[in-house]
Amino acid sequence: MSGQGGYLVKQQDVNAPPNSLDPSLSASRPGSRSEPEPLLRLTPRQEGRLRAHLDDKLLGLERDERKNAFGSLPALIARLTPILHLILQIPPPEPWSALRISYLLSLTGSITTYLTSLPLLSASSHFYAHAQIPVVAGRTMRQVLDLLNLVEKGWQAVLRGEAWLPPPELGGEARAIKVGFAGQVGQTERIRLRSIIIAARAKMLAWARTYGQFRGASLPSSSKNGAVQNEDSTSRFGEADEVTADVGPGWEWENEILGMWNGILGVLADDEHGED
Repeated sequence: MSGQGGYLVKQQDVNAPPNSLDPSLSASRPGSRSEPEPLLRLTPRQEGRLRAHLDDKLLGLERDERKNAFGSLPALIARLTPILHLILQIPPPEPWSALRISYLLSLTGSITTYLTSLPLLSASSHFYAHAQIPVVAGRTMRQVLDLLNLVEKGWQAVLRGEAWLPPPELGGEARAIKVGFAGQVGQTERIRLRSIIIAARAKMLAWARTYGQFRGASLPSSSKNGAVQNEDSTSRFGEADEVTADVGPGWEWENEILGMWNGILGVLADDEHGED
């Protein structure tokens, strides 16, 4: 069962769950310098197993949201990310493109509901020293924003008719890749996507206002010497002196919330202008 890259299981593993995959089928063959190959087709059996797997995962998320059983934001993000990658790897040609679009719309419509159902810091945060709390909060917010950015990149690929390579842990590069042909996102789906984006941004902004004043970074950013600072003493995390931690370069996290999924809207607008 080869010939196409991406999410194909080994022949001897046909009864394995769809996320138990052979990484070697997602990238170029050993010794080859050619471009990694995306998945471009599914057998009926693979499609059936994929549908059952995704339906089970999505229903599990809905159930846990009703029961307030997500735990912490990092734990939730760890569940959402592989589901998102798997949906994006569904082949872009027809008839599978409709499957990819349908599942991606469903996940996109729910993802901010799930994220905003949890506080930025879990109950276990009281175990951290006071000065460390802004650092932990900043790292968690970075994880939230990285997931939202991944959704944006994924939709840009889908709208452009591109395939998606699996994440590095499965032997891929977690990025879009051009293919010769792909199904198109219909007008009805585009209208629904735009509505989802508007509602999701309002929901994320309402949630994020609990943690920032949207006049600069109230979660930690790095100073010139690499130390972490809490720049806004009015943050709900209180004042914090410099704390040495590896949280990356300084970043205005509020701006990322305000501009959430602008890249998707940009592709939608470009496509509309192209049709004029």
